[in-house]
Amino acid sequence: VAALMGLKEWEAAEAALAKAESLGSSDPGLLKNLKQARYMLAKDYGNSAFKDKSFDEAIQHYSVALSLDPDNPDTHLVLSNRSASHCSLGRYEEARADAEAAVRRAREWPKAHARL
Repeated sequence: VAALMGLKEWEAAEAALAKAESLGSSDPGLLKNLKQARYMLAKDYGNSAFKDKSFDEAIQHYSVALSLDPDNPDTHLVLSNRSASHCSLGRYEEARADAEAAVRRAREWPKAHARL
């Protein structure tokens, strides 16, 4: 049931962004907010999947978040969480690449360094 509720939220955010884009909205703030909502949903679903030890699913959600808003100030968190997901699956090269990217984005954040 929770997965279906999450799917409905994701679909609602996707539909709202698509509608705003199709209307040719001249309000860049609206489009940015809708895009950020999709980013946050993807990140939250990734976190939920990670907690459930569904690491492949978590990686997919984190990848969606990163593709939606690669310049988001929280990108280092998403990269670090995706790194942990890869590590949990024994994908150490991918884990290291994400950890290094997280360090580049937030040099002072210790958790990113701990992933290396």
